[in-house]
Amino acid sequence: MSGSIIFSMSAFALAASISPGPVNLVCLSSGIRYGLASTLVFVTGATLGFVLLFVALGLGLKSIFLQWGQLESALRWGVLCFCCI
Repeated sequence: MSGSIIFSMSAFALAASISPGPVNLVCLSSGIRYGLASTLVFVTGATLGFVLLFVALGLGLKSIFLQWGQLESALRWGVLCFCCI
């Protein structure tokens, strides 16, 4: 991976992590409601998920989804079924 791609992904990750998005608002409300210790578990999970997403995209997940369009649909249905349990 070239240095310009790593730099642009890092800049986007920094901007996304400090902007007031949905995850940051949930972290704020969780911290107010449940305290620091419980919120750190959530923040750690959100951070690891964000890093995993960037690593997967960097390793070519987009090209796999472009090649097999039905895989994205199957993944969406799988997540929907998992969340309803």
